[in-house]
Amino acid sequence: MSYAVEVHHLEDIDNILLSGEVSLTTWTQVWHELGRQLLCGRRHIAINIDGLEYLDGLGLKLLSKARHLIERRGGSLAVICTDAQRRRVLHVAGLDQYVSVLSNDSWLANRLMLEAVAWGG
Repeated sequence: MSYAVEVHHLEDIDNILLSGEVSLTTWTQVWHELGRQLLCGRRHIAINIDGLEYLDGLGLKLLSKARHLIERRGGSLAVICTDAQRRRVLHVAGLDQYVSVLSNDSWLANRLMLEAVAWGG
C-alpha cells in the first residue's frame, strides 16, 4: 500500500489527511508538510489519522513535536481519529492532555460557521 498526505485549506485551518503505511521516510514528509504550512502563515492545523494503517511510537512523537512547534507559533493542533482503539493509544500516551483529539471532523464545519457569524457573514 502507498502513502499519501493531502492538505485541505479551510479558512484559517489546514486539514492534513494521512493515509497508508508509515515509515521514517513518510513521517519525514509529514513533518516537512507541517513546516511548509507554518512558513506559509498557517497556524491552526488538524491532522486526520484515520487513513493510516497503524500508529506507532514515531507517529506519536511526531504529533507531540508538531504540537510544540505549532503552539510556539501561536497556533493550535487537533488530531481527528474516529477509531476508538487509536484514541485509546493517544490517551495512554498522554497526548490527549495536550492536543484536542476529536472523534470526527464536524468541528471544522462548526468552527467555520461560528467564524462566519462572528464576522457577520
